[in-house]
Amino acid sequence: MSIIFIIVNLKKLKRFYSLTKSLYNLTYKMATIQIQPSAQLVRMASENNVDISKYMTISLETDVEEATNDFNFKKDGRHLKTADPVISRKVPETGETEICLIKRKYGPYKDAWCLPGGFRGKSTVIDIILGDEEAYEDTCYREGEEETTINLRKHAIRAVDLGEICATYNWDVRFSSPVSIGGFHFEVPYDVSCEGADDALVAKWIKLSDIEDGKIQLGFAHPYWVSRAFPDNKKLKVLFVAADENIQALKKLVNVVRKTKGRPEIRA
Repeated sequence: MSIIFIIVNLKKLKRFYSLTKSLYNLTYKMATIQIQPSAQLVRMASENNVDISKYMTISLETDVEEATNDFNFKKDGRHLKTADPVISRKVPETGETEICLIKRKYGPYKDAWCLPGGFRGKSTVIDIILGDEEAYEDTCYREGEEETTINLRKHAIRAVDLGEICATYNWDVRFSSPVSIGGFHFEVPYDVSCEGADDALVAKWIKLSDIEDGKIQLGFAHPYWVSRAFPDNKKLKVLFVAADENIQALKKLVNVVRKTKGRPEIRA
């Protein structure tokens, strides 16, 4: 009798454990961290009438967990170089600017709107033999077409070099090694369409006004490139500060996980 009692209770305990684990996983997936913006950022947002609330939230599942998985750890430890194109067009009737953005398939910033972009590759057989990487501009052409289907070499009516950010630890929280990033601004005619492909769930033309007002959050530090493409826009500069504070807070959470997994922490 006592043996049956023990077996029954073990089964109940097992079901309870399974239910508790499921509830924990569900809670973890739904959990978000609210960031407290700095006094300077609050003042800047108020003065320029910018909503920064979307930049003040971090998802434990899509931001922290996916930034610390084994797939990303395999790329860690070497100086990575990436490039991001800002692709814009103007609405003929109103002159309003639209930016081509993608929704990411993977975290961090999964399902968030971002600029297309990716790591620099080898452009020719000679580059592969010599170990040279393609130029930032070539990466922008390639990644832009891979993720949005826009052939920038064919359609761009203007191309502007936005410069390079060298060896920063404040751009991509997936890696403890430094990342260098190049940016270019391409303007295309209004009749150019886009479609999400490769690492992009969706590609869509988004009003610049929706970005600058904070209705649309840009992942990573991508407001920086948009602000470089439109240097007179003060609202975009505010959003770059908001994105930077998001990255700093996310970096702290990622470093906690890195430490528990015995991985090197990301430098401040």
